[in-house]
Amino acid sequence: MFFKKHKQLLLQGGLILLLLNVLYFAFFFQREYKPFSIQTDLTVSSPTTVWYVYKNKYSEERFFSNRKQLTPGAEHRFGFEIATNTEVDYIGLFWVAEEKSSIDISSYDYTIDGKTYRSKNNRSIIHYTSTGSLITTKTHGVRVQSTTSKRNWIMLNDTTILNDKRDYKKHTVIPLLANVLIAGILFGFLFGFKDKITLFKRKESKVNLQNLKLSLLMLWAFILPFWVIISHTLLVTLAVITLFESYQQKQFGKLFKYLKENVFLITLFAWIVISSIISSTSDQVTDSVLDYSYLLLMPLVFFNTKKEQMEKIGNAFQKGLLIYFVLLLVYAITIFLTNTTDYSFIPFLELKLEQFWHTSYFSFLILIVFIFKIITPLKNNIALIVFYFFALAFMYVMHARLPLIVGLLLLTFRVYEYANNAKTRIVYLIIIGFFSIGLVVFFLTKAPLQNNSDIGDVNSLDARLSIWEASFKEIKKNLVFGVGSHNTRDAISNSIQDNVNTKFRSYNSHNQFIELFLAHGFPAFLLFIFVVYKLFRRQNIYAKGFVFCCVVLFLVESYMQRQAGIVLFTFWYCYFFNLANNDEKTYTN
Repeated sequence: MFFKKHKQLLLQGGLILLLLNVLYFAFFFQREYKPFSIQTDLTVSSPTTVWYVYKNKYSEERFFSNRKQLTPGAEHRFGFEIATNTEVDYIGLFWVAEEKSSIDISSYDYTIDGKTYRSKNNRSIIHYTSTGSLITTKTHGVRVQSTTSKRNWIMLNDTTILNDKRDYKKHTVIPLLANVLIAGILFGFLFGFKDKITLFKRKESKVNLQNLKLSLLMLWAFILPFWVIISHTLLVTLAVITLFESYQQKQFGKLFKYLKENVFLITLFAWIVISSIISSTSDQVTDSVLDYSYLLLMPLVFFNTKKEQMEKIGNAFQKGLLIYFVLLLVYAITIFLTNTTDYSFIPFLELKLEQFWHTSYFSFLILIVFIFKIITPLKNNIALIVFYFFALAFMYVMHARLPLIVGLLLLTFRVYEYANNAKTRIVYLIIIGFFSIGLVVFFLTKAPLQNNSDIGDVNSLDARLSIWEASFKEIKKNLVFGVGSHNTRDAISNSIQDNVNTKFRSYNSHNQFIELFLAHGFPAFLLFIFVVYKLFRRQNIYAKGFVFCCVVLFLVESYMQRQAGIVLFTFWYCYFFNLANNDEKTYTN
């Protein structure tokens, strides 16, 4: 009797539970890692003792190789078999010799499943060294000189690439107990609000290109937190649908006018493609062109998308992000309880999130929700207050400092919209600007300034200043076409002095404006300024909120250095541009 009465509600709940398990199985995989061996070719200036040390992630235990005595005058091959099936945090080469002695590393390679990978350039041999070590680049390899007779260490190249070549994915479903808990919460919610919600509306609608396009856009927005790479396929598909629909309805004139409004964005990516062809090496050209050319199609996807449709797309994204976050917690808690780790849960959660998302990029997705809620009243809105609290707390514990600052500022951004004259708005923006800069400087200067030879951690102000100084040196040499997006790290490294540790840490510019200038020249930088400014001038508070969010974040991070960042920026830029194009000043959630 109960089943018959609530058949539809139970069926809908069951389908949702099934969907959650499918999403979990597809996207929240565990990683297993293969054992490997490392080898370095070493030459020393005086008798030296060397040994390797490595540490796995999620553990504070260190593992040591046998020590080897090296004599000067000959090159030594020093290897180490590392039989671990977990992710490696770092690999260090430790050495002890007399004061002012040196050790030359002419090569570093690692072997996985019988295949050997060798570092391609000097910068990729080491990551950074112990305090007081002096680094000199050579034709083949690097030289590290000690200023003390104490133990020294050299962190070999960043283990990210090494771990990527070792891992294989292991997919699992949501554990039974977690399924029971989720089902209890889900059905409790469905039955508690059965008179106020309808999850699946039965609505007869004509199958046409417009409905297909809306469905794909909603799918894209929903799946974005889970699988950003599918954006390539959906982008091309939606662009083709738009062109065909425009041809079918004879709307090419209207489409041309819409694209004309996006001329700066289209020209920006056209210039990036052109400059990449000119500045990239022959083996980089194909990747560079593919990375950016398809983004020329992005303005097409939201053409003719109306206000109520944009609302549905935004709601689909928010639901997808909420589900992703819930499944991420289930995933992290499950592994934390079933694996041995020396970490507490919060740092463990951060590491697990970084397995799928850089914390800054994931926080960017959270900030998009802040933008959607920018004028939603807080009074008597308990759900929104809870969201703000947990979102800000999450960014804080994940060490996403700047997104946290932006989130706090977006809470006050609504004041700008309600200011009654231009003068008040300008004063408000100036105050917010100084406040933002002050907070950024505060976070960057929490670590004390260091000597040049000790600079390394990019979270410190001195490290970023050294990176920005090197970037400007390279910009002056490549003012028009830049060095190419694949070459910015090498260009920055080449302009940093040998004894500065940031030279070997493979850092990008950590500023999107500088990064774009360095990679693709002054025209790209200028076009990007126009792109941002054009959206900010639109009479839509959501568009202004998005621009504000991007400008502040881009000051200290090169978000578009990764494909995920490029997709997120262009998707949401075009989304908010079209939202503003509808001349809507409110957005109902």
